[in-house]
Amino acid sequence: MPTVLINNELNRTYAINAFGIRIKRCCASCINKAFDDKGCRFCRHNEKVILNPKKCCNYWIMSESLSKAGLVRKDAPELRDLTERIRALREHDKEMKELKKQLNRESQKKKREKMRAERDPLPTSPRGRRGKVQLI
Repeated sequence: MPTVLINNELNRTYAINAFGIRIKRCCASCINKAFDDKGCRFCRHNEKVILNPKKCCNYWIMSESLSKAGLVRKDAPELRDLTERIRALREHDKEMKELKKQLNRESQKKKREKMRAERDPLPTSPRGRRGKVQLI
């Protein structure tokens, strides 16, 4: 399975697996890593204890589990159901936000109308607001 190497701004090297997941290229992600009796990580290829696990040698090969990262199993319908539920909840959340905005606009509009009504009451005299006679 070919990998494409890219370098980011921190001079770290990454590999892209077949499913588009970016994997950091280091001893922790190598297929040749193993652990001894003391729990120290060592390289099976050159049989040396790994002192700096962030570095990697020229024999690096992506581990099998990381090469399958991003693979959705066909026999896992609960995962698809879960993603559909999450998608539906996000859409419902968007709808609720829109309704909230609409209610907020309407309440602001009512507040403005109420303030105008308190500031400029309707005329009670037959002359009107500016003292002119109103024709009925």
